[in-house]
This record gives sequence, structure tokens and C-alpha cells, in this order.
Amino acid sequence: MQNPFQNPDVFARMETETINILLVESDATLAARLLETLGDCHPFRVEVVHARSLNEAVKPAEAGNFDMIFANLELEDSNGFHTVERLAHLKGAPPVVAMVSEAHEMAGYEAINRGATDFIVTSQAGPSLLSRVLRYNLERGRMQETLRSFALIDDLTGFYNLNGFSTLVEYQMRLARRTLKRAFLARIQLANFGEIRDSFGDREAETALKATAEMLRVTFRATDILARIGSDEFACYVYDVAGGTTQTIVSRLKRNVETFNKLCQGPYSLDVRIGITRIYADDSVPVEELLQQAGESMKAPENLRLVI
Repeated sequence: MQNPFQNPDVFARMETETINILLVESDATLAARLLETLGDCHPFRVEVVHARSLNEAVKPAEAGNFDMIFANLELEDSNGFHTVERLAHLKGAPPVVAMVSEAHEMAGYEAINRGATDFIVTSQAGPSLLSRVLRYNLERGRMQETLRSFALIDDLTGFYNLNGFSTLVEYQMRLARRTLKRAFLARIQLANFGEIRDSFGDREAETALKATAEMLRVTFRATDILARIGSDEFACYVYDVAGGTTQTIVSRLKRNVETFNKLCQGPYSLDVRIGITRIYADDSVPVEELLQQAGESMKAPENLRLVI
């Protein structure tokens, strides 16, 4: 199978075709300025549909005709992160770029935790910055769409399989080096999978894997890359948008597992273990080696399972 990332034609059309953007902005003056700036983002040709409220944006966003959505977090009918959560989780949603004021820049980082792929501070949004934002998010969105057309998905969980994960993460690491975006890789194991299978059979073991996958789905963010990489193992490439993200992820997973085990009260509990390794902006470490590093950290005592 041809690797889609080795073909330069995959990206060539970015500089020749029109990029369709949905701009969700209540402030008419700010919307006009952004429309003008987006028009100056050479070499891209940009067409923008302006929605003045979240309510007005949902229907065209659901139609799936946009390459990207720019959405202000302070709309007249939706304040805060509800805007991002609503738009980013629509079926087939394109990348969502959150727009924040300079006084609320930290909200942009939280918006990424809620499903946005990027954010901009509106007062700093000149043609150069917006061109970089367009390129990064367009490449990312199209590569994920390309992967969906290949046999790179695990049937049981709907996550990427190991081949799909390695292909996409290698590409994302190249993007991260260019954009100086931080990231880390997590490896997660259902450690008692063999015991469940031996005691309760293959069907129950499969149910336990599905339950683990659902916990990972709610633990990680919509923008993170989840995969099932083995019979009882998962992995996730995480965009580390702010300090403390690793600790937040580990705490959230631990809480979700404890809640599941308490509520289900079944004949067994899920023993889910996690190991994490940091990916630095100038790293060129292969994905296989990063997975090995995360696997080694997973074997350490619980309080030492993070490789930072």
C-alpha cells in the first residue's frame, strides 16, 4: 500500500484550490477585519461564509462543506467552551480554530482540550499567522481524511490500528517540528486481559476491551490520536497544549477506571496501566522507539510511570 505522506501531490492542491471557511463571529467589526485578513493569506484562495451565532452556524457546519471553522468563544448566543464542543463533535466536523481575545488567551488552551485543533488571539491575527494556521489545520484535517480511506482502522474499537497510528503520528511529528508544537505519547494496557479471557471466555474479554476503549475515548480529547496497537494495548498521541497535561490525563484515566469498576460491580475489575514519553519539538525518534519508551515506563512503579 502506498504511503499517502510520500506523495507530494496530496498537498499540492492546497495552493491551487479554494479553501472554504465557516467564520462564526457575532461582532460585525471583528468579522469584517478577519474576512479582509483571510483574503490576504497568500498563496491560499479563501472563501468565507459568515455565521453570526452558534445557532446560525450549526446547520451549514453539519452539511460538511467546509475545510475549517473559525469560531469565537464569546458569541451572543453561546459563551465559553460550549461553542467548540458543539462544533468539533459534529459528525465529520472539519478542524475547529477557536478565537479568543488577548485578555482570555489561556481559554484557547482549554478550547483545545475541549476539541478545537488550534486557537488564535484575534488581536494578533495578521496574514502571516493566519496563513500558518490555515496550512497546519488543512494538512492535519486532510491527512486524517486520507487515512480513513485506507485499511488502517481497528474493527473492534474504531481506533486506528498500529499501521494507521504509526503513519499518522510520523506525519504529525513532522508538522510539530515545523510549528514547534509540544506532544507526548501514551501507551495503555488492559493488564488483566489474559486473566479475564481465561476465566470468562473470549466474548467477555472482548467486552472488557470495548469498555477500556470507551474509557480512553472520554479520557482523551477529540483532537488526540487513539489506536489499538495490540491484543490488549492502546496508544495515544497527545498534543500537549499547556503544562500539566500529562498529569491531567493520568488523573482523568485513573478516575474513569475507578468509577467504572465501582459502578459495574462485575465479576472482575479492569486493571488499566499507562506509561508516557515526551516528544520534543526537535525529536526525530521513530514511533516504534517512542512506543517502546512508553512501554518501559508502564512497567515502572505507578508513581514513576511518566517518562518526561
